[in-house]
Formats: sequence, structure tokens, C-alpha cells
Amino acid sequence: MANQPPNFHVIPHHIHALGHVELLMPGQVAVPAPHHLPPIDNDNPAEFFHRNRNQAVVCVICGVILKPTISSGIGNPVRDWMRPGLIKAKPGFFEWCRSQEGDKGRGSRSEDHEKQIDFYRVRHFLGGPTGFYLTNNVTNVAIDTRDTEMYLPVHHSCFQVAKSFCRYQSRFDMNFRDVYNQQGAHGGTPTGIAHFYEIWMKRALLMEPGNLGPLQHPIDEPNRYLGVTFVNDLRLYGIYLQRNSPEFRDPRSHPRLTTINIIKLAKRMNIRQISHQHRDIGTFFACRMLARAIKDKLPPEIRNRIYEEMEPFEDLQLDEMMCTRVLPPRWWRDRLFNGDLIPWLFDLDIDMAREMNGHGEDWDDGLDWEYLCRQLAHPSVNSRLLSGMDYLKNRRRIWTILGKATLGTIGCRRQNSTS
Repeated sequence: MANQPPNFHVIPHHIHALGHVELLMPGQVAVPAPHHLPPIDNDNPAEFFHRNRNQAVVCVICGVILKPTISSGIGNPVRDWMRPGLIKAKPGFFEWCRSQEGDKGRGSRSEDHEKQIDFYRVRHFLGGPTGFYLTNNVTNVAIDTRDTEMYLPVHHSCFQVAKSFCRYQSRFDMNFRDVYNQQGAHGGTPTGIAHFYEIWMKRALLMEPGNLGPLQHPIDEPNRYLGVTFVNDLRLYGIYLQRNSPEFRDPRSHPRLTTINIIKLAKRMNIRQISHQHRDIGTFFACRMLARAIKDKLPPEIRNRIYEEMEPFEDLQLDEMMCTRVLPPRWWRDRLFNGDLIPWLFDLDIDMAREMNGHGEDWDDGLDWEYLCRQLAHPSVNSRLLSGMDYLKNRRRIWTILGKATLGTIGCRRQNSTS
């Protein structure tokens, strides 16, 4: 430090570990807020008038606000699932990140990642980056860029969805540290929750480059959380909460409800009514011959590789919406319920579905499972198909946000607009 120019400040060592090294010029460093608020005299902090009660803090996973536990400008329409939570990496996290076991995709255990990240339920949240109280009314914690392992804001439901995403993603062969792939595009696809924590922390550090202390702006996301309202003042946010948009619905697992909803959709699609729609007879028989060849002539290992290439089954184009009938309905049904084709429907329960429908012909081959899977895999059709199922729409939105996250792309709209 003796060779540093006067009044220069160096970013803490954990930012070096994340790949950011920069000097802050005089006048660029904001005066950090106190790391701890004064003790609350009243046992019930809901009676405490917090000066930051209308300062928004959003979940780094879905972009929706965290619900303060005191009166604030958002009024009454806040759902209980928006209650605040925090995640934080264990000490030594960045040393673990540098190890090979934290960087591999296939073969890397999602449970190992989950052990690196702790989830904290917040007892009281008074708004703003310093308003989190975990166990008592005296000592607060903050979303503070000076911390080696930062507290990051999440909803518990969104955190569970993120962990489900990682369990699915870990089956694929990806290298998180491969930031630039062979085409030169931004890579670094996360396959574990620890990878996401590193990405989320980088986004937080980029929100106010050069300023150290409690983060005064909500943490943004490069894709703008796919259309979520993003304001810093809860008094403005309350207007949007009245609209009952899908992003304000709890995305958590509902095995019975999800299974019932998907079965209802499937029963609308009778294979006898749909099997020849949008398909000329010549193409239909050609597909049947191909199906027979795949089943009878291909070695199992090649056949399985073909099936693997279909996972996940998402973002289909219009020309892919036609049913080929190469594979039987039960093939589509089994992979739908196993979470292979439409992984964001991870709470489907095939045993529960069988109890509802028995084991007859209609369940095995009478319902058009291929048509349903193709409908679920097309973004615009999907939105209409899930009418009245806003919790699934929100979950799919969150799943899409997670799927777009990479280590090589961490910019945000605030950081981009000021660069």
C-alpha cells in the first residue's frame, strides 16, 4: 500500500477472487453506511419507524421484491411467499470454487454445491439493504459489498426452484470455468447452486462499481428478469402488485395441483382426434417406418443417445410443433413425468396420476402425450395453455432466467447504462 497514490482505495480481496481488480479514484468511494443499526428498544420492530422501509430489495433469482415485516408503501396485496430470505456462502467458498470439483458439470454432485451455501430465514425485515434481522431485534445483517461472502436476498420458494434447476442441469457435461466456448460466445453455464451464488454476487458487485458498503440499489439481471417491474421505491411498486401478474404467484412445488392440472390438459387431447391433424398420409407412414427402424434395428446405445438429444424439450419452433408419431404416447408420458422433457414441471407425480386415472387404455395410449409435450415446449402456446395456472407461468419464467445465466454474461441494465 505504500506505493499507492494518495487517496486511492483497493477493492477487497474477495473481488480479486472473482476476477475484478480495479483502483477507485478519489471521489468515487461512497461513505459506507454503518454495518449495524442501533438496537431497537421495542421488542416488536413492527413498531419501529425505519427510514428505509420503502427502499426495495429484490430476490436475485426472480426479481420480485422481498416483503418488509413493517408497514410500507406497498400496502396489503403482498403475498406471503414474498417474505424475505438470505443466502450466504460458507467461509472458504472461493478456495472451494478454485478446486476442480466445483467446476465440472456431469459427475459433479448438486448436494456438494448445496453444502456450500446457507439459507437464512429472516425474522424481521425493515426495508433497505441493512434492514435484515435474523434471530433478534438487536443485531442486523446487510447486503454489503465489503463482505468476503455476501448476504444475497432470495425468496425461499425461488431458492427451491433454483436448486431443482441445478439438480437437472448437473446431469449434463458442462464446464463452468469455460467462459468462452468454441464459437467465442459467452459461456460458463452453471450446474450447481454454488455457481449461481458466484454469478449473483458478481452482479451485486457490478451494481455500484467503486462503491463499498451496503448496496443501495436492487440487484439487477442481464435479461431484466424477463419483464418484472423494477423500481427502487416500494410506493411505486405497490401499484403493480394490484395487477395480479403471474410473476407475483408462488412458484414452489405443488405435486398434487400440478399433476391434476397436467392430467386435465392431457385429457383435452384425445389421440384419436388429433393423430392425423396437420399431417399428410405419406409423411405419417414414413414416420411410422422410422419408428419401427429405431425400435428394431438400432443398437440400444445409439437409440438412447437419440433420446438424450431431445432433453430438454423446449423453445420449439413452429415447424417442430407437428407430431411425428415416431415414438408411442407412453414414451412421451413417462419422460414428461420423469422430468426429462419439460424439467420445470419437476413436481409431477406419476404414482398420483395413476391413482387418479387407473391403468386402462386411455392412460397408456389414449391420451396424446406427444401433442401435449410439444404444446408445453413452445413459448407462446405455453402461455395460453397454462391459462389460470399463474404459479406455473412464474416458475417457467424463473427457469428461463436461470437457463440464460452464464459466468461470461453478468452485466445489468444499471451497470450497462453507466458504462
